[in-house]
Amino acid sequence: MSDPVIRSFAQDTEVRFPEEDTVPKDMKEWWVETRENLDRIKDQITSLQIENQSLRNQLSAVTNQFTDAQAEQLARFMQFWEITSSGSLVPYTNNSLDIGRADRKVRDIYEDTN
Repeated sequence: MSDPVIRSFAQDTEVRFPEEDTVPKDMKEWWVETRENLDRIKDQITSLQIENQSLRNQLSAVTNQFTDAQAEQLARFMQFWEITSSGSLVPYTNNSLDIGRADRKVRDIYEDTN
């Protein structure tokens, strides 16, 4: 195990965790537990940094796929339509939106009559 380094955010200082052989016997249990906790926290921070970078990369890839005009169209669309967790497309208001136009029609629409 490498020695964990404790850094202070308030100052540019560095404190090294004491070596095991320098710890008094009555503090050995505390030292081992603290050392294990520090190692666990260090691993969690590293994991979170990797996940954070991965999410940034994914977000960057998604946002780079849209032009400003497309992003504006999508925002306008989302003002009127909800996409449910099951994938359904549902208008926010009843009986107020059309699909298609006179010159560009939707081929088939299947609707429950209940």
